[in-house]
Formats: sequence, C-alpha cells, structure tokens
Amino acid sequence: MALAALALGATAGRSERAAADPRQAPASQAPLHKGGYLNAYIALLKSDLKSRKANFIREGLRLNEKEAAVFWPLYKSYEADLKRVEDTRQQVIQDYLDNFDRMTDERAEDLIRRKLALEEQRIELKKSYLKRLLKVLPGKTAARFLQLEYRFGLLIDLKNTAEVPLIE
Repeated sequence: MALAALALGATAGRSERAAADPRQAPASQAPLHKGGYLNAYIALLKSDLKSRKANFIREGLRLNEKEAAVFWPLYKSYEADLKRVEDTRQQVIQDYLDNFDRMTDERAEDLIRRKLALEEQRIELKKSYLKRLLKVLPGKTAARFLQLEYRFGLLIDLKNTAEVPLIE
C-alpha cells in the first residue's frame, strides 16, 4: 500500500512540475523502454526500498547486542559487494534498453548470458557470506538473514522486471 501511495505521490508531483514548465515534454509521451514515466516510478520505488533495507533486515533479524556487533560490519561488507554485482546488472539492463529497437539474436544471446552470469555471482556472493555468518551467528539467524535478503531481493527484482520490456 505504501508503495502505491508513493507512486501516486510521484505522479502528482511530476505532472505539476511538467505543467509548470512547458519546456519539459511530458514523460508519459516517452516510450517506456526509453526512460518514460514508468522508469521514473520504478527508480523512485527502488530508491525508497533500498533506503529501507537495513531497517527491514534489522527488524526481521532481531539480533541481541553481541550478534549485532558482529553482524552489521559483515552486512556492510556484503552490501558493498552486492552493489558491485547490482551495478553491473544495471549496466546489462541499460545495454538491453539502449539496443531494444535493434536487437539481434547474437546481442540477445550475449545479454542473457551476461544476466545469467550475474545471477551466479549473486548466488556465490551469498554462499561466501553464509560461511562467514555461520562462524559468528547461530545457523537459524544466518538462515533468517538469507530469507530476508531473498524476500527483499524479490521486491527489487520485481521492479527491475517491470522496467524491462519483453524482447520482440
């Protein structure tokens, strides 16, 4: 519900700004795969989600002081490593969007291979951090973190999926 309210709030603010400045073309006229209004909503929602991730994890894990002291530095390191993978993923998405109108079989194959390689990197990153977490946290706590990370990742993936049109 909060996401829908956020999107509706973004709509109102965006249309008011566009109406106030006639030099700006309405974003709704841009093709969706070329940075149209949908991409603006998705970016806003993603930024809102990402800003809330640490609280989502904190509330879901319910760590005691000792656990928190060892978890949060690991989490910060994990997030930095994950950001590198996600930045590369965004580059692949942008490459796809930039070439959407002139997609070839070869380019499509290259893009999907790159995407699959990134999924593997994401899994390997989680495995690596699971080993580290299990050295300092109980197994159930480490598992709960990965569950929370998975759930949060689904939300981000949903937004990325909505952002990318199907290949024609």
